[in-house]
Amino acid sequence: MKRFLSFFKMLKDSGLKNRILSVLFLVLIGVFFAWPVLRNIDYWPASRHDAGVNLSMIFLERSSVVDFSQFPLWSPAIQGGEPVFAQPFCLFPSPFFFLIIIFGELIGIKIYIVLSLVFGLCGMFLLSRQLKMQTFSSLLPGFIFLFSSTYSLLVAEGAYFYITIIWFPWIFWSFINGRKDFRYLFLCSLFCLLV
Repeated sequence: MKRFLSFFKMLKDSGLKNRILSVLFLVLIGVFFAWPVLRNIDYWPASRHDAGVNLSMIFLERSSVVDFSQFPLWSPAIQGGEPVFAQPFCLFPSPFFFLIIIFGELIGIKIYIVLSLVFGLCGMFLLSRQLKMQTFSSLLPGFIFLFSSTYSLLVAEGAYFYITIIWFPWIFWSFINGRKDFRYLFLCSLFCLLV
């Protein structure tokens, strides 16, 4: 117990070493929180409401890229033909889409959920540090943001397009830094594009 408390005592200092330890702590907490998703990595319960529809959409995007070597612009299988690329829940332009291509739809989306959780926690940590919060107290906003029931329940029900809310802390962080350095505004626009 003493070691556990000494870890949190070290987080109070704002040195680089402690910030790195904080990010590693967030990674561990994110993986621990998402462990039920990773435990049965090749299984998704059939009772999930939106998971079937969204996994079939991800399957169409992946098969369009892998099998036909083309961008997933539209799908003839959904409602007699529907545009796919302009849909808000299309995961194709996401930087994590390569996980779905490599591992398949089900395992790829589960790894995507875990990585997005870690990226969201780290983004909220950076934003909190940018807003002059102490190192230890800057861990709390990420927990509130991503461990709340809103994010967890939406992703658990299969609404994977809500995963993109992880980019909002990065948007605000780059926008605040853009006041000092103009190059951060290009980064801000890139994060807005990912939403």
